[in-house]
Amino acid sequence: MSKARQSRRDAARKDRQEAEKGDGFQNRQAFIVGQETLENLNISQYTTASGEDGGELVHKVHLLPAHKDDPDLLALKLYFHRSIGANDLSGLCPKWMAQYLHKENMEIPAEIRSAKCPLCEEHDKELEYYKKHKDGVGEKERKEMYTVVRNLQPFTGGFSDPKPKAMLGWVVDATDKDTEEEGTKFFIMPYTKVYKMGILDQSEDMTETDEGGDPEFIDLLDPVNGYVFMFKRWGKKWTDIDYGGYRVKKRNWDISDWCKDVPRFLDVLKFHTYDELAEMLGTVDEGDGNEDLKDELEDEFDKGRDAEPRTRRRSRRESKDETEAPDEELRRRRRESEDEPKEEPRKRRKREPEPKPEPESEEPNEEPNPYDDESEELEEKEEVSEATRTIQERIKERRRKRNEE
Repeated sequence: MSKARQSRRDAARKDRQEAEKGDGFQNRQAFIVGQETLENLNISQYTTASGEDGGELVHKVHLLPAHKDDPDLLALKLYFHRSIGANDLSGLCPKWMAQYLHKENMEIPAEIRSAKCPLCEEHDKELEYYKKHKDGVGEKERKEMYTVVRNLQPFTGGFSDPKPKAMLGWVVDATDKDTEEEGTKFFIMPYTKVYKMGILDQSEDMTETDEGGDPEFIDLLDPVNGYVFMFKRWGKKWTDIDYGGYRVKKRNWDISDWCKDVPRFLDVLKFHTYDELAEMLGTVDEGDGNEDLKDELEDEFDKGRDAEPRTRRRSRRESKDETEAPDEELRRRRRESEDEPKEEPRKRRKREPEPKPEPESEEPNEEPNPYDDESEELEEKEEVSEATRTIQERIKERRRKRNEE
């Protein structure tokens, strides 16, 4: 057995042992590099679709091995936060991605070397609020609170057994000759519905066992003796999308030329700094985010809060007219004003002290799982349900309530 095949077999077995739950949906991806960079890499994204009116549509792909300078993985795990800010973006989690890349002995990008994440911090606050108030609110509000927590979570499943939200792999569209000529593509595949139930399951030959008694490993990524991986997708709405019909077909020709075009995993991923994620979320005015933006927002707030009422501004215009009036008229106006009782000067309202930041919560894996009472269907469907308010608005409302307590 070649070293690469053995590494991929070990990686597949490791992922198989860890795989239990998953998540098949993601929204707008802010963690993929720009189109210009992709064009320079001569690579594009492979996407899936359902058939007409949400019917089944068969997908066929050649699975390609990782770049020679990357670990021999079937695919790279992606831990990310969804529904960030008003634009509903998804961004890679600095904390979880840094931990994972370190574990795989991969380079950690400069943007995430601190391994600090404002969204994880916000998640911990929302989790505490959810656990404290979920039993005292109605079903609708409880679901909204639950959705906020789930969307801020960078992994799927519970705290005791976290799983990546998606996997990054390399493929060539095997639909027909024309799609194959499009060359190498990256595939952000659903963790459970495509990677775990599809690729991992099809990588095991249940009719044969190796020396250790485990199912014989089928190297789907072998460029010379590999396979075509096939699956189906169906569903019209986001909440209806599903995958199935997984199978493989032996390929009788060499695809090594396509493997030469495979870039490194980190070449197509865009990482964000702590400050950038905080700004996307809308919490720069509370953390250690962009100081210039924070000062600007505070100045604008002070202007609106301390601005004088319109009646005062009108009196200023009147005083300007007085300087232009004749001397006699001016003296008469002054005598009349002296006879009137003087109004007490308006006191400037004191600036409210900023709330003290809450102490940093424990590591996510040390938290109890608050979702034990949630069904599997609720876990997956609530994340993509259409909310009446944006996640950002709900976070601000929760933050206001927390500060009032």
